[in-house]
Amino acid sequence: MSVGKSLDADWSHWLQTNRQRGCDLAVLFDKALAQGFDAAAIADALGGFRPQLSRQWVPATGDSPWSVLARAPLTDPRHRPRAWRLDTSLAQIYEIPCLLSEDECGALILAINSSLAPSTVTRGPADYRTSRTCHLRRAAPQLVEQIDARLAGLIGVDEAYSEPLQGQRYDAGEYFKAHTDWFAPGTDEYHVHTCPGGQRTWTVMVYLNAVEAGGQTRFERVGRDFQPSPGVGVAWNNLGADGQPNPATLHEALPVIRGLKYVITKWFRAETGRNQPLSSV
Repeated sequence: MSVGKSLDADWSHWLQTNRQRGCDLAVLFDKALAQGFDAAAIADALGGFRPQLSRQWVPATGDSPWSVLARAPLTDPRHRPRAWRLDTSLAQIYEIPCLLSEDECGALILAINSSLAPSTVTRGPADYRTSRTCHLRRAAPQLVEQIDARLAGLIGVDEAYSEPLQGQRYDAGEYFKAHTDWFAPGTDEYHVHTCPGGQRTWTVMVYLNAVEAGGQTRFERVGRDFQPSPGVGVAWNNLGADGQPNPATLHEALPVIRGLKYVITKWFRAETGRNQPLSSV
């Protein structure tokens, strides 16, 4: 094992806490090792865990995983369905017409309406987000399996590198204030929400219906609003090609003024552990 810097008290506590929570020990080991801590000290904090091989994905090309993700299949103009990149160098943001069919949108709306709970936030007050959420893998497992595979194909990863598909419903007056999907490294939020799964990489969101008034998705820092339209997807890379979070991906769901708004959202991750096979759920 390599020799690195001494394991500090905060990281030791974090490792032991997440070990007790049942997190993947290999993932915890790799996270601490990446910070330059001594491997033997990390192993001791994990109860004597000794990794066989690091599970970090390093492509055969020698490129970093982040630069490979920045070249996801949807970024290729030859990819079908065609994804149209927003004309900005600040972030990779794409609009994808006809990503879902009318029938698929209708089936997902029915599934969302069948099982709704208040949406949550990882930080900030509860009224920062006032929509309701449906965890779709239980509400429509066969449909979710098909859509999961399609969305993962846009990014070029296995569905295991993602979170379970969610649906959201916004009634009149409901919104989600400006936020980013990535977790800020070095914060409590990061330590809690990246074990397991690692950092969020790409987000794919698909509108399921047209909204009578309001309900746009606003990317303020790049000066673009997306108007909900059935079956249209919006995808963005939350990170740069160096793997650092991109502040320009700040976005918000503007209040619905009239009517309802339905969307599905798929968050992709740097590591596995968040999206188990449907057969095991």
